[in-house]
Amino acid sequence: MKVPKNLAKALKFLFAILLVIWLVNKNYLNISSLKALLSWQTMGVFLGLSSLHILFSHWRWVLLLRHQSFHAPYIESIPLTLIGLFFSFAIPGSVSGDVVKAYYLAKQNPQRKMDSAASVFVDRLCGLFIMLLLSLTSFIFSWDVVVQSSDLMRVFYSEIVIVTLFVLGWVFALSDKVAKIPLFQKILKLLPQVLQKLYFSVNSYRQHIGALLQAFFWSLSAQLISIFFMIYVGHTLGGEIPLSTYFFAVPVGFMISSIPISPAGIGVGQIAFFMLFKMHSGLETSISSTAITAFQITMFSWALLGAYFYLRYKPKEVNHG
Repeated sequence: MKVPKNLAKALKFLFAILLVIWLVNKNYLNISSLKALLSWQTMGVFLGLSSLHILFSHWRWVLLLRHQSFHAPYIESIPLTLIGLFFSFAIPGSVSGDVVKAYYLAKQNPQRKMDSAASVFVDRLCGLFIMLLLSLTSFIFSWDVVVQSSDLMRVFYSEIVIVTLFVLGWVFALSDKVAKIPLFQKILKLLPQVLQKLYFSVNSYRQHIGALLQAFFWSLSAQLISIFFMIYVGHTLGGEIPLSTYFFAVPVGFMISSIPISPAGIGVGQIAFFMLFKMHSGLETSISSTAITAFQITMFSWALLGAYFYLRYKPKEVNHG
């Protein structure tokens, strides 16, 4: 039996609310700690760091668009990023915002729908790849802690496997030599036409490796900003969490939060951050769930601006001729 879309959304919102209530009851999410963050200075820092996070992420996407010959002025295209952010809250799962961005870009460029989807797809992959590398790097700087925990070792080996698959995926997607292998061409022809078109759109980035490297750099910059955000929350609340814990837990926590089972990862993110911080530092503290909550609230304020742009946005078809 197929669940109606509106009912499915309502259930996911209810799931997020119940998770938050459970976290508060277990004292894994401390409301008084959130109140302690309510000062003009703190909120100013939050808005400043979150705006940089958004602007760096947006610049990454713009670079990928420009190297695909899209008309993408930085300022004029910001509304699309903010609209995507709004829909990550309105529709469960952060990837929902990517779908909306791709949709509006395709509306502007109806002859390049698959290239529009590919730009958003590659943009998301760049972000995830850097998240994994950051988390993996944190293991190296805290190896003495890692080797003493079987849970951390399992995460470490899992990330090694995923990063390896990522690298192989990049090679297969971007290599011109792989594309010419007869067996690969036969397999490609067996795929649905939509996936074939998506592959060729992604493969076209092989001519713009420099753009991909720049995208990785801005992914790193955006991710570091989000980590500094969490560190600032921890410092403000007087926590004694090792810096290496932030570099391990924040990227992995964001990846888990992107699973589309609650709006913008609300509830899921709090549990993920609490467990990951505890796993790495051995400290059972509510600072981790408070930090991600503060980040989500701050991003929601920018999402409201995205809602404004969504109500006023009228996609104009771009003339490439």
